[in-house]
Amino acid sequence: MEKMDYFRMDATAKVTLDSLKELYLLPQISRYQRLQTAYPCESPVEYNLYEGVARYGDTRRRIQLIGTYATGSRSFCWAWASPNPLPETVIQASLQLVAWAEAAKIESWGVIKGVCEPVEPVVVSSIAAGVLNHDYVFDVWEFTETLHGCVLVEHSDDLPKLGLHAICRVLQTALRRLSVRQKTPVLEYLRQEGFKLREDGPYCYGSRADGELTLTFDERGGVRQITPSH
Repeated sequence: MEKMDYFRMDATAKVTLDSLKELYLLPQISRYQRLQTAYPCESPVEYNLYEGVARYGDTRRRIQLIGTYATGSRSFCWAWASPNPLPETVIQASLQLVAWAEAAKIESWGVIKGVCEPVEPVVVSSIAAGVLNHDYVFDVWEFTETLHGCVLVEHSDDLPKLGLHAICRVLQTALRRLSVRQKTPVLEYLRQEGFKLREDGPYCYGSRADGELTLTFDERGGVRQITPSH
């Protein structure tokens, strides 16, 4: 595997975890939801971490292990720091992401010791997929009941469009992890999903062919309520 050398953000720019979440959570959680829709049965069907491949449906796809998440301690261990070493080709994304995070001075990511806590796998995986490559879709695998793997799956194929209720689930998943500055990333995401938006005071009405969404915002730009209607 060739070394991945395509950062999508300027590593010298001043960034924070909140700004990264605002930028990447919604579009990447949406791609994750699309992946689950495309493969409704438990996926992947099989995988081999040492070869860096996993089978989704009938297709073998290249993967990268970003790291592992311990549910008990809520701690995250980068793949490059794993006590069970893997081939460098499988952890290349982990190495490059940490190099980028170190350059961006995101100290809370544990770039020196390799372990950071507490952290949520959805957040780390979303940022990883967004920063490294737009063809990646993140997935979270259950290695055991207490140890989950944060994985990037190469998937350049088209993924299914999400319906209204699936979009509401994406919004709810992301909003639990976003700061109070929710309005801008939410409206941008809805535009990307094909909604025509109309704002009226604290309300925003989004419409497209399959239905409408009504969002209510508070004075700080946080989402108070999401109402779908067909």
